[in-house]
Amino acid sequence: MGIDLRVAKLLCSRLCHDLIGPTSAVNAGLELMEEQPDSDDALGLIIRSAKQLTRRLAFYRSAFGAGGVTTLPEARELAAGLLADGNVVLDWPDDDGGPVSPVGAAMLLNLVLVAVDALPRGGALSVRLAVLEEGIGAALTASGDGARLSEDMSRTTGPDITEAELSAGNIPGYLVRRLAQDAGVSVEISDGADGEVRLAALLPAAD
Repeated sequence: MGIDLRVAKLLCSRLCHDLIGPTSAVNAGLELMEEQPDSDDALGLIIRSAKQLTRRLAFYRSAFGAGGVTTLPEARELAAGLLADGNVVLDWPDDDGGPVSPVGAAMLLNLVLVAVDALPRGGALSVRLAVLEEGIGAALTASGDGARLSEDMSRTTGPDITEAELSAGNIPGYLVRRLAQDAGVSVEISDGADGEVRLAALLPAAD
């Protein structure tokens, strides 16, 4: 099995893993509605879970798929939607706007996934962007109690990761590296001071 086929399989596994929760919650709400047709709790569960499912699908469509967003505000909205119901607070100024290539947007969204992975107990994710002559500079800081790159994700920071080291957990980090290599741009992922992980990348701008 070639590494590209394995990457596709792992991306599908990661997608299914992150969608099964809200999907199951919708089903649970429907089952409760059958037992209690007038239950406000059941209706609320269905509505919340369906919205969460929609937000996650929209995020992963641009992060993993070919139908990417083309502006930084769109990427910000997708990230905010993904984190809306979690324990990671997003700090991404809404005045950070401008065009970005679908590849650049996909890199940025997958960097968000890497940063969230570094916050197992929750915390804050700061995203700062700057338009440069050679592209868009992105700086992400994940801060919180116990913030660190997991051992699984750390494997993606090296240039010589093997097929056997890829997993559904670390596939976003690998995808960032692969997209950056293909675009000829740079990415840096490193543990910073205690309780902080820093990520930086040069994102390809829109043509």
